Amino acid sequence: MAHSIPGKHLRRKAAPMLCALLLPVAASCSDEPSKGTSTIPSKTSSPSVSTPPTYTIQQIRSRLLSGEEIGSAKHEIRVAVESIKNNKAPMCSLSGASFKGEPELLKRQFFNQPKRPRDEIFYTQIVALYASPAEAIKAFSTLKKKAESCPSKQRIPARKKPGENFIYNPHDDTWKVVTTSVPGWTSFRGYEKHIEPRTSKYNVFYFMYDYATRGNVVFCSLYWERAEPDDSGDPVAQRANELLTRQLQKFE
Repeated sequence: MAHSIPGKHLRRKAAPMLCALLLPVAASCSDEPSKGTSTIPSKTSSPSVSTPPTYTIQQIRSRLLSGEEIGSAKHEIRVAVESIKNNKAPMCSLSGASFKGEPELLKRQFFNQPKRPRDEIFYTQIVALYASPAEAIKAFSTLKKKAESCPSKQRIPARKKPGENFIYNPHDDTWKVVTTSVPGWTSFRGYEKHIEPRTSKYNVFYFMYDYATRGNVVFCSLYWERAEPDDSGDPVAQRANELLTRQLQKFE
């Protein structure tokens, strides 16, 4: 049974998308994102405070967005994104990157339960809490190096999801790293266009992989939406940016 992104398999039905991977889930006006362009501000932000803040796990929990604050994708579901289930940061082509050290982790996934596949929205988070800001910076730097080492283009063959009766569809991915700007945070984004076989009208997915650090926290999220082949990913990037900003501002 072939599936696409993580999340749809929660219904145990085949879905013409990234269903098996994420159902937990998004480039410019051209089909492929051009390197160095983005709808997001081009300056990387850095904490303005002289002493980095230090958070507790309870403070992190209390600052995470509620379903209602997230918006349409307000329904919390079990985490289905494979990397996050395995306590890793989401990375290019739905792979995962291990967190440096041994941080405490919080992870969540949300879905909007649409009537039409075209309207699917997925949003998932994983937050790593370190003992010190210095450890968090090292972990963040490691993730950035990993993101920058991802191929700008690659074809991923079909594969079976470990331990489950699902098969991920093959997909062609285009990836680039862009800078983002959220006051008080140092951050960047992995911007990916993911194309599956044309078994559905909406066989394109735009994935926004966000990474940010402040104090002793490393925040990672993955936001995605489906699209038609000629659709731009810019609106998806903008919506992901608004959600990212809303979330990170709650830590202030």
